Amino acid sequence: MSGIRWLDKKDLILKGINEGTYPESVYKFRTIDKACDILQKKEFYFSSAENFNDPFDCMLDEEKEYSLSDFTCWLYSYQNGLTKKAKQNLIDVYKENSQAFNDLVKNIKTKAVNAHGILSLSKTNENVLLWSHYAENHTGVAIKLNIAKDPEFFITPQNIVYMKQYIPLNYLRDPKKSILDTLSTKSMDWNYEEEIRVYKSNIGAYKIKPEAITDVFFGLKTLEQDIAKIKNICSENGLSHVKFHRAEKKYGEFALRFNPI
Repeated sequence: MSGIRWLDKKDLILKGINEGTYPESVYKFRTIDKACDILQKKEFYFSSAENFNDPFDCMLDEEKEYSLSDFTCWLYSYQNGLTKKAKQNLIDVYKENSQAFNDLVKNIKTKAVNAHGILSLSKTNENVLLWSHYAENHTGVAIKLNIAKDPEFFITPQNIVYMKQYIPLNYLRDPKKSILDTLSTKSMDWNYEEEIRVYKSNIGAYKIKPEAITDVFFGLKTLEQDIAKIKNICSENGLSHVKFHRAEKKYGEFALRFNPI
């Protein structure tokens, strides 16, 4: 959605919810301590891809070597601030040492990817593995967020695409596509996460409207004292509207269901 005005992006998100492109609600799994911090401050931290636990995540390969035509296309399509003479000088240098430019371009892309702030969310709160991996073995919580109640916070959402393999990218032909594909493509092994990501231009903490935080789901092993702690924090920090639920095992199934508490 690059090149679209901010207000248009907001409208596109709401339209996407209505059309089923985006879910109306998403979930963030957290430990009790991290959940307390989120609910007190009403903000989420958008981290760098460098900190992700999957070494393949945001590390899609580029083509092994860019061609002269790729480099020329990049100069004349995306480097409009350079004079014609400066562009020709760069082409001459490229011809002398193309590998140096290949390495430079890949480094530029890596820095661009890692500079984005990323918030990873899930479309489901029912997957047992998500509770094990991101909510401290079912002792934490899943915080439910309503996208429609704060679309500005969720600019720009991206559904993760899961694949077994992919065609190496070409940053010079299309820098924006190369970065977006890198940020939003993961191994099929992770498809159980049903992930959707929100990207910001910078890494850091971003506020969310209180009304967008609608529910808190507690895990199978969440301690009573931690449930009371979360409830108290919500009550004292402008989140008295939040509804609470606790997980229990479904009879005869490897599955969860949630009861209001």
